Amino acid sequence: MVRHGISPHPDTGKRGLARTPAQHLVTIEEIGRIAAVLASEAGMTLTGSTVYTDAGFHVVA
Repeated sequence: MVRHGISPHPDTGKRGLARTPAQHLVTIEEIGRIAAVLASEAGMTLTGSTVYTDAGFHVVA
Protein backbone atom coordinates (compact mmCIF):
# COMPACT_ATOMS: atom_id res chain seq x y z
CA MET A 1 0.00 0.00 0.00
CA VAL A 2 1.78 3.09 -1.21
CA ARG A 3 1.26 6.27 0.76
CA HIS A 4 0.80 8.38 -2.39
CA GLY A 5 -1.98 7.77 -4.86
CA ILE A 6 -4.51 6.24 -2.49
CA SER A 7 -7.92 7.71 -1.81
CA PRO A 8 -7.97 10.70 0.54
CA HIS A 9 -10.33 9.05 3.05
CA PRO A 10 -8.83 9.74 6.50
CA ASP A 11 -9.11 6.12 7.70
CA THR A 12 -7.43 4.55 4.66
CA GLY A 13 -3.87 5.15 5.85
CA LYS A 14 -4.68 4.13 9.42
CA ARG A 15 -6.20 0.82 8.33
CA GLY A 16 -3.27 0.03 6.06
CA LEU A 17 -0.76 0.98 8.72
CA ALA A 18 -2.48 -1.22 11.30
CA ARG A 19 -2.30 -4.24 8.93
CA THR A 20 1.32 -3.74 7.88
CA PRO A 21 3.89 -5.79 9.83
CA ALA A 22 6.58 -3.11 9.36
CA GLN A 23 4.20 -0.50 10.84
CA HIS A 24 4.82 2.06 8.12
CA LEU A 25 3.42 2.79 4.70
CA VAL A 26 5.78 2.46 1.77
CA THR A 27 7.01 5.74 0.32
CA ILE A 28 7.59 6.65 -3.30
CA GLU A 29 11.30 6.89 -2.50
CA GLU A 30 11.35 3.28 -1.28
CA ILE A 31 9.63 2.12 -4.47
CA GLY A 32 12.17 4.14 -6.46
CA ARG A 33 15.10 2.45 -4.71
CA ILE A 34 13.71 -1.00 -5.50
CA ALA A 35 13.13 0.02 -9.13
CA ALA A 36 16.71 1.31 -9.35
CA VAL A 37 18.10 -2.00 -8.10
CA LEU A 38 15.95 -3.98 -10.53
CA ALA A 39 17.09 -1.78 -13.43
CA SER A 40 20.77 -2.05 -12.50
CA GLU A 41 23.29 -4.84 -12.90
CA ALA A 42 22.59 -5.83 -9.29
CA GLY A 43 19.09 -6.87 -10.31
CA MET A 44 19.94 -8.68 -13.52
CA THR A 45 19.63 -12.12 -11.92
CA LEU A 46 16.11 -11.41 -10.66
CA THR A 47 14.12 -12.72 -13.58
CA GLY A 48 10.60 -14.03 -13.34
CA SER A 49 10.38 -12.94 -9.71
CA THR A 50 7.75 -10.99 -7.85
CA VAL A 51 9.29 -8.38 -5.58
CA TYR A 52 6.83 -7.21 -2.97
CA THR A 53 7.56 -3.67 -1.82
CA ASP A 54 4.70 -3.28 0.61
CA ALA A 55 6.38 -3.40 4.04
CA GLY A 56 5.04 -6.92 4.59
CA PHE A 57 1.38 -6.16 3.78
CA HIS A 58 1.21 -9.09 1.30
CA VAL A 59 1.90 -11.53 4.12
CA VAL A 60 -1.26 -10.62 6.03
CA ALA A 61 -3.54 -9.59 3.16
